[in-house]
Amino acid sequence: MESKDTYNIVVDVDDTPLDFQADFAGNSALNNHVLNDYTAPQPPVQTAESLSSNSIWELNFWAQYFNIDTNQVFRRCYLSLTFDKDFLEDISVNYNGPDLWGPFWIPTTVVYSIFVTTILSLSIAVAFGSEVKTDFSFLTLSSALSIVYLYVFLVPIAVGFGMKYLGTPCSLIDVLVIYGYSTTVWVFVSILCMLPYAIVRWLAVLAGFAISGLFIFRNISMISQRSNSPLNSVIAISIILLNIIFSISLKFSFFSYSLSI
Repeated sequence: MESKDTYNIVVDVDDTPLDFQADFAGNSALNNHVLNDYTAPQPPVQTAESLSSNSIWELNFWAQYFNIDTNQVFRRCYLSLTFDKDFLEDISVNYNGPDLWGPFWIPTTVVYSIFVTTILSLSIAVAFGSEVKTDFSFLTLSSALSIVYLYVFLVPIAVGFGMKYLGTPCSLIDVLVIYGYSTTVWVFVSILCMLPYAIVRWLAVLAGFAISGLFIFRNISMISQRSNSPLNSVIAISIILLNIIFSISLKFSFFSYSLSI
């Protein structure tokens, strides 16, 4: 017979979580917080200072001087035509920095423009039945092309070393940039020299000499002011004389033809 007295077993369960459960929950929350706030590491950014410290035999040293967009090149071309003092500030390492893209492609464009406009002017004159009096030849062209590159690369190196020798702190790259952008005006000079009038060609060459010469003289003079060397005038006179030689060379190598229309 079943007993009338029955017993129910009551188990008092503590709501306190076990230690491993608390640790697991806490660690999960912490991990979720860390993962949500985690940002993937970014690749190291090379600054101008780190690039400039590289050796000239390393690619990174030269890469910094070609890191420029088209708008900046056009702006510097514009500044070279308006004698704006902002040009020297624009190429400073504290602003946009110097570039070698413009100083290479602008003289190359000048060479191409001179060649094309000279050929076109002679071809147009012949097409209209005029007598062309010229000693133009590809040998003369090659010699004149050499003058352009020697002027924009060899002359600024000589000027830069001369300034350093006289105690003026300057960057050879800055001098190269100044000379490279100074040739911008000669693109327009070559176009004007297509006109079959000797007086127009002379005026165009004189304008090219004046604009490019004043641009170089102004910026080099601003660099020379960093020192009080009494021989800075020697650099200024040399700049003017070299620009005269360059302008005359272009005139008689490319723009000395005579068209009888």
